[in-house]
Amino acid sequence: MIGNMLTLIIAGNETTAVTLCSSMYAIAEDQTGLQGELAQEAMLIESIEDADLETFVTGLPRLRLFMYEVLRLKGAYRAEVS
Repeated sequence: MIGNMLTLIIAGNETTAVTLCSSMYAIAEDQTGLQGELAQEAMLIESIEDADLETFVTGLPRLRLFMYEVLRLKGAYRAEVS
């Protein structure tokens, strides 16, 4: 059971890391001004350091949709290949 739990945790971390790396790569290679739009959206949050989870969920809709799109097009395991 302990081995299975460790595998689950490690696999979850790896999946998250691959997704985040794929997202950052997509933002970096984007030529449509997405970086600026996402930065502008983040600037609208008064204090990111003091923000709670609800603020991030409702205050960053474009970033959230972008992450969903990355996961849809390049799922966590497919992201490594591309």
